[in-house]
This record gives sequence, C-alpha cells and structure tokens, in this order.
Amino acid sequence: MNRGLVLRHGKFGKSRLRETNLAGGMTIRYGSRHSTKLVRVYPKESLSCLRVELEIHPGLLRTLGISTIFQLGRLAGMLVPAHIQFVGYRWDKLERYLVRRFGESKGNRILRQARNAAETSLQSATRVLSGCGIPNPHRLQSPLRLNLRLRAAVECWAKKFRIDEELAVWSR
Repeated sequence: MNRGLVLRHGKFGKSRLRETNLAGGMTIRYGSRHSTKLVRVYPKESLSCLRVELEIHPGLLRTLGISTIFQLGRLAGMLVPAHIQFVGYRWDKLERYLVRRFGESKGNRILRQARNAAETSLQSATRVLSGCGIPNPHRLQSPLRLNLRLRAAVECWAKKFRIDEELAVWSR
C-alpha cells in the first residue's frame, strides 16, 4: 500500500480528504476531530511503511451500539465496507453512461477529465463528475479486491476482543 493508492482508491464513509504538512512529511486526513471518525495516513519511517490509522469517536460507537470494550469485536464487521474500503471507478460503465447521456464528444471529454482527476484522488474524480451534473457518481464505483485483505485484517484484530467472563465487571 502506498500514498497514491490511498488517495486514488480510499473511501472512508462520507469523510472528506484533508492533506496537512506536519513534521515528518505529508499526512492525509479524512474527517476531523469533531466528526464521528478520523482517518490518518502517514509514512511510518521506523517501519519503512505507510500507516493507515482509523480513529473512531464516541458518536459512531453510540450509533453502532458499541458501549463496552467487550463489544469491540462486533465493530469489525460494521466498519468494512460501510466506513472503510477501497474502490475504483468502473471506467467502462462510466463511459457508456456518459456517451448515452451527453453524446460521444462531450461524454468522452468528461471521461478524460474524470480519469485525469482520478490520478490525483478519488475525491477529485467524484467532484469532476458531480460538477458535470452526474447524480450520485459513487454508484459507478466498485470495490477493489484489496478489501478482502482489509476485511481479513480487521477480523483478525477483532478476535483480540473476545468476551471474557473473568474480566467482566458486574454491577449489583
């Protein structure tokens, strides 16, 4: 995984992309401290990798019905794909739609603009399509196979939060 992949294919619910230049390099952020979730993507120099960090705030936990640490294992199934996934535009489907709606000349021009914008980020391509009057451009996106690995990793993490009767605190 690299920075370009996250920018071009990362989808984190309705969170918007925000790039910040912090000490140590460029950090990609989706969401904010005041939203229900915050995703940070930054280079982790000591491990020579890119870290994708999901910070879940109380509002989302309440919405999902998570109120104790013993319920965190349930969270995994609720996060992928509703709150974190990697997608790409179905360019063939988008091309057919644009040509049918706008005609070949204008449809192909919009397609080129969207493809160019997609080189920068998924959000840029979506903005181009929305600006051209395409309603709900996300319907022309499809999940990437990478989501299977993401799902497996999240499920592995979730197994660490088994319900353990010995650790439960009972109120009387």
